[in-house]
Amino acid sequence: MRGQVGTVVEELDPGYVEVEFLVGDDYITLAVAKDRLMPLHYAPNKSIRAA
Repeated sequence: MRGQVGTVVEELDPGYVEVEFLVGDDYITLAVAKDRLMPLHYAPNKSIRAA
């Protein structure tokens, strides 16, 4: 699922987490090794004003 963004929903065995992905209209969950995750960081765009 390279390129997909998922949400960590549960910590499993040491070193593994359960990640939920939205694929079309379905949700799937996979056990993923923590060292395979790439954290994403949110930074608001301050040049865009709320209406």
